[in-house]
Amino acid sequence: MPKTSQHILTWSQEHAGYELSTQGQLERVFLSEETDAWQTWLATVTAFTFRGAAGHLNVYKEVRRNASQYWYASRTAGKRTSKRYLGQPARVTFAHLETIASTLAPRAASQDATEPAVLPDMPLLTTSLVHPLLASSLVVRERLLTRLDAARFHRLTLLSASAGWGKTTLLSMWAARSGNPMAWLSLSEQENDPVRFWVALIAALRYSQATSPLVGERALVLLRSPQPASLETILALLLQDLSVQSTPTFLLLDDYQVIEEQAIHDSLLFLLEHLPAHLHLIVASRTDPPLALARLRARGRLLELRDADLRFQEEEVGQFLTRTMALPLDPKEIALLAQRTEGWIAGLHLAALALSHAQDRASFIRGFMGSHRYLMDYVQEDILAHVEQPLQDFLLHCAILPRLSAAFCQAVTAQADLQACQQMLEQLEKANLFLVPLDEERRWYRLHDLFREALLARLRATRPELVRPLHLRAASLYEQQGEWSEAISQRLAAADYAGAARLIEERAEQFWLHGEVKALFHWIMALPDEMIRAHAGFVLKAAWYLLNSYAHTSKAQISPIRAQVERLLIRVEEAALGTEEEQQEPLFLQHRLLSQRIRLLRLMGEMLIAEVSYDLEQFMRLVQQGMQMELDDEIFWQMIPLSCAFVYHYTFRGEGVGLLPRLLEMKQRLSMSRDRFALIKVKQWLALASLKAGLLRQTQRESLEALALLEHVKGRAYLAGYFSICLASVYLEWNHLDEARTLLRQAITDALAWQQKDHMVWGYRSLVELEIAAGNLQAANEVLEEEPFRLWEERGTFRFWKTNVQVRLWLAEGNMEAANAWARQVVFSPADWDYSQNIGVLTLIRVQLVRQQYGQALATLEAFRKYLDRAENVEDTIASLALSATALHQMGKQELAQAAVRRLLHLTRCEGHLRVYLDMGEPMQKLLQSLLDTSGNQENEIAPIPGSYIATLLAAFAQEKRQRAMLRNASQLAPTPEQVAQRPPRARLLDQPLLLEPLTAREQRVLHLLAAGRSTQEMAQILVVSHNTVKTHLRHLYNKLQVSSRTQALARARDLHLL
Repeated sequence: MPKTSQHILTWSQEHAGYELSTQGQLERVFLSEETDAWQTWLATVTAFTFRGAAGHLNVYKEVRRNASQYWYASRTAGKRTSKRYLGQPARVTFAHLETIASTLAPRAASQDATEPAVLPDMPLLTTSLVHPLLASSLVVRERLLTRLDAARFHRLTLLSASAGWGKTTLLSMWAARSGNPMAWLSLSEQENDPVRFWVALIAALRYSQATSPLVGERALVLLRSPQPASLETILALLLQDLSVQSTPTFLLLDDYQVIEEQAIHDSLLFLLEHLPAHLHLIVASRTDPPLALARLRARGRLLELRDADLRFQEEEVGQFLTRTMALPLDPKEIALLAQRTEGWIAGLHLAALALSHAQDRASFIRGFMGSHRYLMDYVQEDILAHVEQPLQDFLLHCAILPRLSAAFCQAVTAQADLQACQQMLEQLEKANLFLVPLDEERRWYRLHDLFREALLARLRATRPELVRPLHLRAASLYEQQGEWSEAISQRLAAADYAGAARLIEERAEQFWLHGEVKALFHWIMALPDEMIRAHAGFVLKAAWYLLNSYAHTSKAQISPIRAQVERLLIRVEEAALGTEEEQQEPLFLQHRLLSQRIRLLRLMGEMLIAEVSYDLEQFMRLVQQGMQMELDDEIFWQMIPLSCAFVYHYTFRGEGVGLLPRLLEMKQRLSMSRDRFALIKVKQWLALASLKAGLLRQTQRESLEALALLEHVKGRAYLAGYFSICLASVYLEWNHLDEARTLLRQAITDALAWQQKDHMVWGYRSLVELEIAAGNLQAANEVLEEEPFRLWEERGTFRFWKTNVQVRLWLAEGNMEAANAWARQVVFSPADWDYSQNIGVLTLIRVQLVRQQYGQALATLEAFRKYLDRAENVEDTIASLALSATALHQMGKQELAQAAVRRLLHLTRCEGHLRVYLDMGEPMQKLLQSLLDTSGNQENEIAPIPGSYIATLLAAFAQEKRQRAMLRNASQLAPTPEQVAQRPPRARLLDQPLLLEPLTAREQRVLHLLAAGRSTQEMAQILVVSHNTVKTHLRHLYNKLQVSSRTQALARARDLHLL
């Protein structure tokens, strides 16, 4: 058998489909919805290699003696070859291939549960992502299946009925026979957390043939972030991914009644209200979910099936009892059972099991009651009585598991033989004892909820001494599998609170980093007081995780979290601090420390509310309170007052220099710890404070180090924005415009994707400044007109940022009418000052200089000198000195002008500032030249300015002058749009520089990734190719563009209008 077929089917992220190559040549691309075209091609071949998103397979066709055809898949790892039956051609779909590829993908030998490749960090059984298998003898409920077909005309379909009405079976039957793409998710209590719920739902979408295997990538990154964005923001990104398709698709959520978290209900309602027209939601629940059903019903967007609809009619009862259960009943007996059970299928099933053992069938039917409570008692007293004792014990012991497999059952029951456990599971299935198979291989099962409840009740009543050891065995098994949530739940169920507390504390940071911090609250609240007392320090740390995860969100999001934090704090106060008698030595110091941390957390909660309420006065008052508190010895708790200090000094006072010693010390201490996110956070503060202090090289160093760290952290794009823009700011000041432009465009793209408004506005503002500096005024206008920036309105410094760059652009264009109008309407007063106005005052002074109002400019500088010229804010000091020196030079006050520029040079020469001088234009150039000409008179100066630095600045002026001249000439020589429009099409082509050889589609894709600032490794991941293949594409691209570097390639591509 050949190892590789001549036909290779490869998943392509670029095309969102599968590329078919035959003998190395690309033949075509199959989209997921092209079922007919795929089946037509499949009929023409006997083998192919599948390279999907979830793994690789070799796929073969075999023909049986009766001429029927079937397909199977194989994968060889080492010396072992695994095979899986695929079925007849109609079952060989892309989704089925991805499922088998995931199943056969190499994994740890001890891992019995199948983890889909889409969720490497959150163990999730693939059995939750497929509907349960159906027995061939089931009653086909055609009338209900037909009603469900109408789901494609409704936004929501709801199956709402109590347990045992056949909701899951009906949906499974409909999903199995429907030809539409289906995404299935069986919910459990573990998904009663917003992050786990949406991660699982995205997994269901990926696992099915309904969407691309990589749908929801951006949403997953945000969900897994320690500080997740709002769920509406995350779902907006998911909806964008889903909206690109048009094939009718169904998302089925089973057992929705386990969801109690209001945030999940609210977010699902948001999804429901914004669903693309082709996507339909189907929910099965024992209770009505709070999803605005009345409004959907009034608008005709809701299809409902309730217990009255699901009730078995007498004909269906007869089919079930006589065919499915093989009972010889006459019509009167069938009618009586239908009446007694009122068509409740769970009651019918239990009655049928009892009838198979009843000696007097007529008497049993006359005395049978179909109520839920009666049947629960009946399961315990009668049904189990007819099960052999070993099998009964096996059932009772395994009932603590939500999902059953031979390996899991072996671990819980302490059986020696794995095969014996598998045989028992198969025996239970054959006996119709409410065991539902969850996969084709009969590896995974689940017990019907009603039957499991009855088994657990019987276990607690008859063998209470076994409950704890059974749960402990299950917990140990889940720990071995790395399924920490399930392990914690099992330890809590076993009342092993010490073990549960140990696991919660050990894995708390992991849950925080993955955005699952809400689960910590519920687990901690389940612990008794003695555990709270023993782990009081950790409980407070968990409270910090909760608060930190929802910082910078909204008051509506923070308020309920703050309430949960308060409940944790009260528990610590009641359990750990105790009475006054208990607070004597030697516990006094420990209690004092806990009390201080509690006060700090409460203060932090108030600060978050003040921040999102835009109550700056209250926020600053709280920050000052936090700064006055005694410093904690533990580095973790020092992050909170350090954060307060940073916000107070940097955000509200515009200060950076004084923060640097504390930040550098904290960085040094964190570098020896394992807390990467705390280290990255401090590096962020360091980069920002260093910019404010005028330390360009330190800003560059911190930014590059942080970006290198973030390469190994999920959510890199979400966290990297500050560092990319800080780095771009440095490059802009060094006049490295191409490098800065690439970083800014990538940062803006990421900020728009992750809805980071601060990154977005800062990036746009910097990009406008860059294009003005480059003389690309049209490009600057286009940036200002980009919709996200154009629609921006915000408080604080942000409200001045856009105005600042708009006025600077007017000045560069010579639009003095607009600039003057702005200058007349703004009013700044030193008596009513806050730092956010600095940028507005500096802009006003620029307008005054262009209007040749030099005296007025100096007067403005003097009025605001104590705010603009501060040792704590070297960045603004540099900007004000440049303006002051220019104004003095223009007024002919050369000595004062040279004194100002000397001070400016002292501040900037070590860091290599260029742009602050170039932006002042010809007056600054003349001033520097005059200073250079008199440089021989610096003998008496304490720190003379090196002439080499001044010469470098003058050379930069000369270079910029040449570049501007070339830009003007090119603009003058270029035909006007009207002239181009009048030329024939062929003549228009001659106006554009042409490539000797056109770029291929893949080379164009590489070029755009290059412009987005992607590394070679990132390109390989995005394009799903090897690192060497990307290097080959880059080499071809450079050859066609006739360049030798990335920077040259991007410049050449823009000249050719390829970007």
